[in-house]
Amino acid sequence: GTSFGLGMYLPTLMAFPMLIGGGARDWWEERKLKPKVEKIRSEEGNKVAERMRAIMLLATFMIAAGMLTGEAFLGVESAALAAVDELPSGGEEVPDMMGGVPLLDDDGNQVMREEVMGDLSWYPMVRMGTFILINVLLAGGIYMLFRKAGIIGPKDQLMEAELD
Repeated sequence: GTSFGLGMYLPTLMAFPMLIGGGARDWWEERKLKPKVEKIRSEEGNKVAERMRAIMLLATFMIAAGMLTGEAFLGVESAALAAVDELPSGGEEVPDMMGGVPLLDDDGNQVMREEVMGDLSWYPMVRMGTFILINVLLAGGIYMLFRKAGIIGPKDQLMEAELD
């Protein structure tokens, strides 16, 4: 099913990295995860070993989900900053308009005026600062949510999941 889905719906440029990632995960599971689980199984029993295996696999899924979410957020953030980049930045000629109709001179040519916003040599630094600020605020918000939920924070305040 997976190979059909990858081949049918995704272009090669997207499918190939996913296949490489799947192969890397299989390699990790076979060479790193299974020996740890088997060691725990021999020392502490099957129930503890399966619990640890589930927790380790969940960690890999959470990392992957975080990367996908981060990539999606970066795309939205980049699109917003790219839209700001399209604003008139100075020294550009824009049409003079009167009620949405371009103004024409005596010869019928469209009248243009120079739009000047001043020296914008500071703009790349402000854009980078805005990008960093947005991400710091987002990271702080996520940290506060996780801390309030008891997922991260001081050890005495962490919630312990109950597995049956």
